[in-house]
Amino acid sequence: MGKEIELEVDIADRCYPIRTTESQMDRILDAVKMLNKGISDFSKKYSVKDKQDGLAMYTLKLLVKHLKEVTHCDSKTNQENQLYKVEQRIDALNHKIELRLKKHKVL
Repeated sequence: MGKEIELEVDIADRCYPIRTTESQMDRILDAVKMLNKGISDFSKKYSVKDKQDGLAMYTLKLLVKHLKEVTHCDSKTNQENQLYKVEQRIDALNHKIELRLKKHKVL
C-alpha cells in the first residue's frame, strides 16, 4: 500500500477533503473531472440551475447504468452456470447410454 495523502477535490462547486493513497490519486482526480463534466453536461441539457440537483441526477444516471451492467454480468454468469449444468446432464446421459449399449453388446 502506498503512502497516504490528503487531497481536496471540487465537486459541483463544493470542496471535499479526501484521504487516499498515491496510487489512487490519479484515478480519483480523473473521476472528479468526469463527474464535474457530467454534471455540467446534464445541467446544460436539462437547464438545471442548482449544481447539487445536477449532481444528484447525474449520479442517479451513473448508478442506473452501473446496475444495468451488473445485472447483465449476473445474467451472463447465471446463463453460464445453467449451460454448465446442462452439459453435465448431457455427459451423464451419454455415459448411461454407453453403459446400456455395452450391456446389450451394441458397442
